[in-house]
Amino acid sequence: MIRIAGAGLLVLTPLLLPLGALRPLRLLSAQPVWWVAAFPWLLVPVLIAASVALAEALWPGKKVRWFQDLLGSVLVTALLWSLGTGAEELRSSAGELSRVALGWGVAGFLLGLVLWFHRTPGRVFWLAILFAAAAMTGLDVLGNLSLVQEAWLRRKVLGQEFLTHAVLSFSALLLALGPATWAGWSLVKRPGAQRWVSRALSLGQTIPTLVLFSIFLMLSGVTGLPGTGPLPAIAVLTLYAAFPLFQGAGAARKTLDPGVREAALGLGYRPWDRFWKIERPVVLPAYLAGVRTAAVQTVGNAVLAGLIGGGGLGSLIFLGLAQGSEDAVLLGALGTALLVLGTSWLIDTFSGDHRHD
Repeated sequence: MIRIAGAGLLVLTPLLLPLGALRPLRLLSAQPVWWVAAFPWLLVPVLIAASVALAEALWPGKKVRWFQDLLGSVLVTALLWSLGTGAEELRSSAGELSRVALGWGVAGFLLGLVLWFHRTPGRVFWLAILFAAAAMTGLDVLGNLSLVQEAWLRRKVLGQEFLTHAVLSFSALLLALGPATWAGWSLVKRPGAQRWVSRALSLGQTIPTLVLFSIFLMLSGVTGLPGTGPLPAIAVLTLYAAFPLFQGAGAARKTLDPGVREAALGLGYRPWDRFWKIERPVVLPAYLAGVRTAAVQTVGNAVLAGLIGGGGLGSLIFLGLAQGSEDAVLLGALGTALLVLGTSWLIDTFSGDHRHD
């Protein structure tokens, strides 16, 4: 039912919601543009692909993964082509100073795509999207969209903040990885200590990130440590990453049956061989579930580092909010989402799990 609802959104949102918004000037308010009224012929490939997706969702037979991935890439490509071509025609009549932003219909379409997939898209989808994006970039199909124009104007800042965001996130994750994993693994045999540590870490999760940033700022006068910038940002992110890593390590240790270790010893396995060949495949899925949770949570929380001068994509988001630039906010949000997807892909690749849904 979820996939059918998603396919229904793919069909209905281009018809019922505006796919674009036209600003005669950057500082003027945007006027929504319904593609079905302005450019009905541009909707033809989008609606054909969406109808095929609806038929595929209603088909009772076995779903072919590569076909879904390929059809999903066709849906995205058709939407982007429609938006780029429509934006060019809108600007040709409204003037060179006009800007064409994305409308709510695009958000509804992407939501429908996520529901229709109902899983993480596979390699075929991403390769096809990259090829289509490269082709449309070479043909300058998307150059009239304000989001693309904003990305080009801020390309240096965007690249720097994306790199800063990644460094903040992965630094915090690596700092928490060792201690939290050791504590979660070793305290399984000491339930009392495990409960106390778990309660302390979970209490830290209930404190809002901005409150912890404020505490670091207040303590900076006493400790002499900086209250703003990357250092307190990494410290706070490390605290937040510790709890899911602790839980994941403990859950992994509990999945290891003592009988498995005894059997491995009886077969003459050396400690390293026993761990790598016998124990690792058993404990790795539970442990990596905690790592994935910690990584995604850390990348998301790192957005708030922009409020204390820590840099990252949050700086772009909050700057866009202050300037009233929706495109700048969207660029920061899209960059964060891309970093989350890339992090999840790296974890799946490391674990050898390419079927993660």
